[in-house]
Amino acid sequence: MKIGLDSRTLTVEGGSRTYAYNLIAEIINNHKDIELVLFGGDKIQNNLPINPSPQKEYLRLIWENLSILPYINKERLDIFHGLKNVAPYYKNANTKSIITVHDIMPLLFPSMLPLKTQIYWKLIRLNIKKADKIIAVSNTTKEDIIDKLNIENSKISVIYHGVSEQFRPIPDIEKEKKKYHLKYGLTFSDNSIVIMAVSSIKPTKNYVNLIEAFRRVYEELDVPIHLLIVGKVADKKLILNLNKIISNNNLSSNVHFLGYVPDEELTVLYNLVDFFVFPSFYEGFGLPILEAQACGCPVITSNISSMPEVAGDGAILVDPYSVEEIANAIHNLVFDLNLRKNLIQKGFENCALFSWKRCAEETLNVYKEVYSE
Repeated sequence: MKIGLDSRTLTVEGGSRTYAYNLIAEIINNHKDIELVLFGGDKIQNNLPINPSPQKEYLRLIWENLSILPYINKERLDIFHGLKNVAPYYKNANTKSIITVHDIMPLLFPSMLPLKTQIYWKLIRLNIKKADKIIAVSNTTKEDIIDKLNIENSKISVIYHGVSEQFRPIPDIEKEKKKYHLKYGLTFSDNSIVIMAVSSIKPTKNYVNLIEAFRRVYEELDVPIHLLIVGKVADKKLILNLNKIISNNNLSSNVHFLGYVPDEELTVLYNLVDFFVFPSFYEGFGLPILEAQACGCPVITSNISSMPEVAGDGAILVDPYSVEEIANAIHNLVFDLNLRKNLIQKGFENCALFSWKRCAEETLNVYKEVYSE
């Protein structure tokens, strides 16, 4: 089979890039019978993309639906796979289309997103409905697609992400502590409790409630406690509001924004902190949950959306709308070392169920199914 892949997401930081990179790498390395053609994005190994995507965002829809078509036809693809929510609406009758949908958050929480994103999604929902097959990254995402887009159940396959092997426990991690404290300008004592949140900074990630919950725990404790927030700023108004909340509550020395951190350094941070907090309002999957579990880091996450599905028994589940529940969970993990050990063990057991090898094999099965239809 000859498969075309929209590889633009390789240039964008986040979970969709992790998905695209690992899926493509698995197919290249372990499935030599599949011929891959990449469209847009970065090269991966020796595969160079054709038809580079436009730099200007307003040309995005034109590229996705028109500019790419001559290249697809020239390559005589059996299947074109859109790796992030879209594939061309019009296509050659001999080329089947598959779209991986990571989430449909813009259709569920439009008020939390910019107007241009809302407009874009009103248009590409038509592309999703037109696809020959849809891959959803969780059962939650599949149910959302069925509910919001009125697409039949049989047209959607659920294929989970994996977790990269670089996320693992690091022996003698204490040797790294001073180096990373210096790198990120962290100055706190060895007896400090350190918790971490990882995600882009935008309203759906629930940072306002997290910081309020952290404040409540901070004011109760006799030991120092710190919150590390890892992720790029996606909403400038929100970061201004968060900094105001932090300043007004005298938390500036205890809440630390680290910005974007590459995966190899993120692995170290998961190993250094005491536990991980991820009380998002909505996730299509929630990859940081598995990354934390794979590093032996206890997890607190939300009891809604895909997060219980991904976390399994390896996390404390909380109502993300309840500051009290988030604060109680943090408080419990500060003091209950046995609970931490139990979550670490269950986290290892859970993340062992997810692998990029399995993701690639199940994706290839979808290719074969669509190709034979």
